[in-house]
Amino acid sequence: MNDKKLELTYTSLALSQIPRLLTLLDRSPSSPTYGCFDRRYWLDRVRDFPDALPQMGAYPLAFCYQYNFKNNIFFKQHLVKDWALAAILWLYKIQHKDGSFDEFYPNERGWAGPTAFVLYTTIRTLETLGEDIDKVLVPKIRDMVRKAAFYLAKYREIGTLANHYAIALLALYKAKKWLKDSDLQPYIEDLFNEISQLFFSEGWFLEYDGVDPGYLTATISFLSRLWQEGFKKDEIFSMLTKSIEFASYFIFPDGSYGGCIGSRGTQHFYPYGFELLSSKLQKATKVALFMRNSLKNGKGGITPDIMADRYFVYRLVEYLDTSLVANPCLKEDKEVNLPFQLKGIFEIFKEAGIVVKATDRYYFVCNFKKGGVFKLAEKMGVHTKSIADAGINTVLKNGTLLTSQWIDKNYSLEIKQDNIFINGRLHKLQKRLFTPFRFILFRLFCLVIGIHPSFAKKAKGIFRKMLILRSPLSQTLFKRTIKLNDNEVEVKDEITLNGKEKPIKVFFGGTFNSRYVPQSRYFEPLDLYSMPISLDREKIKKLYLKRKCKVKRCFHFKEDGKSFTFKVEI
Repeated sequence: MNDKKLELTYTSLALSQIPRLLTLLDRSPSSPTYGCFDRRYWLDRVRDFPDALPQMGAYPLAFCYQYNFKNNIFFKQHLVKDWALAAILWLYKIQHKDGSFDEFYPNERGWAGPTAFVLYTTIRTLETLGEDIDKVLVPKIRDMVRKAAFYLAKYREIGTLANHYAIALLALYKAKKWLKDSDLQPYIEDLFNEISQLFFSEGWFLEYDGVDPGYLTATISFLSRLWQEGFKKDEIFSMLTKSIEFASYFIFPDGSYGGCIGSRGTQHFYPYGFELLSSKLQKATKVALFMRNSLKNGKGGITPDIMADRYFVYRLVEYLDTSLVANPCLKEDKEVNLPFQLKGIFEIFKEAGIVVKATDRYYFVCNFKKGGVFKLAEKMGVHTKSIADAGINTVLKNGTLLTSQWIDKNYSLEIKQDNIFINGRLHKLQKRLFTPFRFILFRLFCLVIGIHPSFAKKAKGIFRKMLILRSPLSQTLFKRTIKLNDNEVEVKDEITLNGKEKPIKVFFGGTFNSRYVPQSRYFEPLDLYSMPISLDREKIKKLYLKRKCKVKRCFHFKEDGKSFTFKVEI
């Protein structure tokens, strides 16, 4: 296949990572782990089970084998095809009898992650290779695909993650078509009804307890593929139209996206849905071109080169799929603007908890349901800067973290004109790390309890609640007031010690993520400018005496547009 229809921005970013992908792969046909992408398992031997998720790498190899695009040295190299098929056969070897796969620990029996993701990329690999697949291998592959599909159909995970429902629905739909098995259709209908219930009329889908812009683009990406396949076209198009409009509010002038303002703090951007629908929706065109140009110029976006070995393959799959639908000659309508390009707007999305303000000098997005975390960007400079403010964070002597960065229905919230008022109690977070003894106990638990699928599912729900969703209240009170002027943003923070808790460290602002989310906390240039304000020892002593501390910060945006400055009062 030639490269005439491929958008080379995406192929070049993906192609640069194929040598890295192949380095992770056991490419020796005589090896018992031939086809395994988990280098930590087959070479480093620091893992006691193989992670199935990296097997998504089969599809990028199949793509590079089949498509002849610029600088692609892997085109029609038969070893590359053999390696892609070996990766699929490795999945066949490590699949559980119930059709599931493991990602984080033995006997995990993951649902969407990893089972739905590897099922989708397996089918895309088969579609891409077409007749280049040895017929002898097909029965094994069919068996693997069928078992994985019915596992997705019959089970559900504990915890509400819309993007997981979306990828499970997509994988199940693709499996039904590839297997030509109509028995899967009722399950597909059920899954669609379930994800529809996670959609809010403002244009977002639920991720745990709120909106997450990064994973919203993932859901848009997966649903847009279903729309492209002709599934529920009217219903899905209606949701996508609203979601694309809503997602546009989280794009910043520096090319960054999402971040701490989301329920899961993710910064990634999935372009497929925006590029695909650019021929139908003007806002999709605007978003697609801006984010594509940001990637071209190296300005923004979480690209595969900075992602961990376990996760960069997500971006390869997304970019290569996107290159097939993106229009290289796409032109924007100059009368359509992204929200940050406007001025004089003040939007409140009450269900999501999002406030947006754009003036001629700055762009501001806040999640007032998450303790008032916000991102703020200058608009007038040649090299625009953004900052992130993750709220109030304190550390107690025993290492417990107290934070305002939590979605809490009990927070007192008020928005009055251009002022945002939030107060409540800080939440407790405990970072749990393995010790050798804890690790041994954990492995024994996994090996014994995880043998039975229903027990494994319940165990994962318990782990998720412990690591991600559990956050007891502290006795320490906080208040945050944000005043939005035309050329200035004023932030007043206050903490009050209301019990025996004594912090040894106190921070206001800066970048921080309170929730365990593996696909987060990637470095961005805004990290350099998001300097937290910390209390020194003398001020902490005063806090103990007065039981209260107030900090005022003022972000002033200069008229000349060169930069913004801020002042601090404690």
